[in-house]
Amino acid sequence: MVSDVMLKGVKRIIRVQRGIDNSDSRLVVFKEGRKRRRGSKALRPLEKALRRNVRGQKVFANAYLERHEKSSKKKRNGWMRDIHYNVMRAGLKSAKVLRLR
Repeated sequence: MVSDVMLKGVKRIIRVQRGIDNSDSRLVVFKEGRKRRRGSKALRPLEKALRRNVRGQKVFANAYLERHEKSSKKKRNGWMRDIHYNVMRAGLKSAKVLRLR
């Protein structure tokens, strides 16, 4: 049933058999094991903080860009008029991700 060559995207193979009383029985033929995380324990908190920081920057950039485009469409040079407000609002949104309070 299971060939020697597997596709990369295959996570598991389940064989479903119908019993005499029309009940389904499932048998897991292949299940991909979890990959071990690489990296030392000492650096995990630093990595976690760095990931959170990058996620916050991403949220900030997306929120600011959305507000920038909205201000730009509303009025001529609207992005310049609203820059302080837009930066502040985007900063508040990213602070939620960064857990700054």
